[in-house]
Amino acid sequence: MKNNIFILFFLLLGFAAAACDFCNCYLGINPHYKKNTFGLRYHHMPYRGTQTSPLVLESNGLTKKDFWETKNEIELHGQWYPIQRLQVIASLPYVINTEGASEKAMAASTHLHADGAVHSHGSALKTNHGIGDPLVLVHYQLFNKVGSDSASFNHRLLAGGGVKIPVGAYKIKEGEEAHERNHLPGTGSLDVLLSAVYLGRINNTGYNLNASYLFAGTNSQQFAFGNKFNINLTTYRQIELKEWSVLPNLGLYYEQAAKEWNADHYVQNSGGSVTYAHAGCDVYIKKTSFNIGFQLPVARKLNGHQAEISYRVITGLSYSLN
Repeated sequence: MKNNIFILFFLLLGFAAAACDFCNCYLGINPHYKKNTFGLRYHHMPYRGTQTSPLVLESNGLTKKDFWETKNEIELHGQWYPIQRLQVIASLPYVINTEGASEKAMAASTHLHADGAVHSHGSALKTNHGIGDPLVLVHYQLFNKVGSDSASFNHRLLAGGGVKIPVGAYKIKEGEEAHERNHLPGTGSLDVLLSAVYLGRINNTGYNLNASYLFAGTNSQQFAFGNKFNINLTTYRQIELKEWSVLPNLGLYYEQAAKEWNADHYVQNSGGSVTYAHAGCDVYIKKTSFNIGFQLPVARKLNGHQAEISYRVITGLSYSLN
């Protein structure tokens, strides 16, 4: 019984600890790819589970459903063309991460300290919020093939890179689990991102193929999030309704992350891959656009035991300046 109490203590120190999103950045459908724009985007991502094995949970009368986390992000983003072939993308996120546990899990979290006193683990809810790490990304248009009429196949390729700048809070207290870093707004490291965007269209049907690779740096606490690789393919149909353009779209998103590095060892319950099925719709009314997308994980391969994302919702509103 005593062993179970101490197992629960370490379990509940970071009960949703590995609930990290593997996405480098969001590059969705963008018919305004040649315009200067700015807007707001909202991400909502609920998770269930913990880094502790199901056997340990079961021995204490718990399941992964007793532990949860919700990640919310409000992202201010913009796109600017200083010259015709050069695209500059910037984003600044505000992160709100909330974690919690069921009443049964909280009741089981009481544990004995070395002094023999009984202590409560804490409240059922914990929220970390603040400005995250801003991203600046620059793409150069390598080619743009435009046909003579709407029935021709038009396609273009942009490629480049950028940096994620360490602005958000990232430090954990001495003795805290390394996984707690996933709940904080920032990473503390300067990360380098390589990216490519391929767009094609014929008549009113088009597609976007986006790929990116992030090289994660090491922060001042000798911690490094794993490098990340993302690729997604989205196809859409453009429907014209008077002054409206409606673009229903479907796609697949694949995201992969390497294990995290903490001081002198890899964090075993970290990294892996997730594949999402995507369905969404973009609406353009003159210079204003609205988008919404729903992404459901259809395949996942995580290293060790981690919290698992249930779904992802992305909505946004943007305005074109030209």
